Amino acid sequence: MTKMGHEAVQSRQLSAWSSSLAHASLLLSCPTCPSFGSLRQPYTATFQRPPHPSRSSQLIRVYLRDPELQLSVIFCPQSFAECDSETPLEAMRLLRCDDGKLALTTDLVDDIPPYAILSHTWGPDTEEVTFKDVVNGTGQEKVGYSKIRFCADQARHDSLQYFWVDTCCIDKSNNNELHAAINSMFRWYQNAARCYVYLGGIPAVNDESSQQPGPAWESAFRAHRWFTRGWTLQELLAPRSVEFFTQDHRRLGDKKTLEQQICEITGIPKQALRNYDLGQFGTDERFRWADTRQTRLEEDSAYSLLGIFGVFMPLIYGEGKAHAVRRLRREIADAASRDNEIEHQRSIQPSSLSMPYLY
Repeated sequence: MTKMGHEAVQSRQLSAWSSSLAHASLLLSCPTCPSFGSLRQPYTATFQRPPHPSRSSQLIRVYLRDPELQLSVIFCPQSFAECDSETPLEAMRLLRCDDGKLALTTDLVDDIPPYAILSHTWGPDTEEVTFKDVVNGTGQEKVGYSKIRFCADQARHDSLQYFWVDTCCIDKSNNNELHAAINSMFRWYQNAARCYVYLGGIPAVNDESSQQPGPAWESAFRAHRWFTRGWTLQELLAPRSVEFFTQDHRRLGDKKTLEQQICEITGIPKQALRNYDLGQFGTDERFRWADTRQTRLEEDSAYSLLGIFGVFMPLIYGEGKAHAVRRLRREIADAASRDNEIEHQRSIQPSSLSMPYLY
């Protein structure tokens, strides 16, 4: 075979992993070599194992559908974002509570233990416990500390040693880390063993086992601001287990027992709440789910939907909501076009696409 020896400097993020194989749509080009112009189109490749995600970029070699063509590809996991980040893509930190003290794990990539995850609405920044607070052992006097203690206690009750809270598990002073975390967040919620929704302001209930919500708290539940925030949409849809609690830690139910109420509040179909593939719902329909939701930063109206559409893109705070939404829609359209091209190529050349190789 002809070894071309050029390194493609652009690649699209891997679209999906399974337990043993992964399919990647790669957009390959080399600006220093005119002969690469014909390669500016999607190709599909099957990897026997994924490139190790703890490296920000990797040199891999893959045979594409032309058996005479072999390319050296740099896998750029952050979709053209800054790949020199010290924090690897999808690396996450978890919290644990030992002897009443919070502690963060090191960055985890492989062998991530089962964990619980918190969904909540943010208060003022000065009231939330930050990454720096946990590192320094401070923040216990902040209002948001009670939410973290709730999550720790509930996780322990559910036999989970680790848990994740967005206010303090991400170092938001590191832009690279923040951008990678936002692109990974849907999967972090999706992979959680349990998701606890902390609803401040809901009156206490006496019978947490009742599956018929009483009027004393149901009206407050329906009106709660958790249902109006942009980021909580993915926190509702991504996890399999979503449980709702009052601020005094009483369980109201989960997204199965409260399905009818949630459908009426959000307008989201029951199939979506039951963790069906969101790809079966149209683009406009998924955008409608977020129509009435608000975010503190206007661009987050688009960025909070990345996981809902299964796409990845760099974050540009300051671009404005309209521009961010246009970029998101363009990325959605490009992803659909790539998928269609891949399916077309499979249909016309099934034998040559069936078994690429990785070295």
